[in-house]
Amino acid sequence: MHWFDFEAFYTEARRVLKPGGIIAAWAYEIPFITPEIDKMVRYYHDTTVNEYWQAENRLVEKGYTTIPFPFHEIDNPRFSSGMEMTLDDVVGLLNTWSATQRFIENKGFNPTAELRDQLKHYWQNQEEQKQVNWKLCLKVGRV
Repeated sequence: MHWFDFEAFYTEARRVLKPGGIIAAWAYEIPFITPEIDKMVRYYHDTTVNEYWQAENRLVEKGYTTIPFPFHEIDNPRFSSGMEMTLDDVVGLLNTWSATQRFIENKGFNPTAELRDQLKHYWQNQEEQKQVNWKLCLKVGRV
C-alpha cells in the first residue's frame, strides 16, 4: 500500500467495498534471524543503503502508523511470518530491496557481496537453512 496513490486508492476502495466492509493492508518489516545476523542486516539497512530508501519505504519502517487512513481503524494483533532460508536466499532477498538496487545503480557495485562475506561467519554451513522471521505491519479499517 505504501506505493499507492492514496487518494486514488481510497476512492476506489470506497467504490468497491460494501458499507461496513473491511480494508486491510500489510507489509513485512526487516527480517530477523539471530542477534548477530540481525545486527549486520540492520546495519546494512540503516547505514549501507540508508540514503537509497524512498519516502514510501519509510512508511513501512514506521509500521504504517503514519499512512493517511480515512477509515474507522480497527485494532489488530501483531502478526509475523517466517520461513527457512539459506544464506544465499537471504542475500537474494536483500537484493530485491529497492534501496539495494538504487545503491547498485548509483555506486556501480553490489553491497550485498561484502555483507554475504560477513554473514558467512555466522552461517558456517552455507547450505544450512535458518529460520527467518518478519514482523508484519497492518492497517485495518472499516468503511
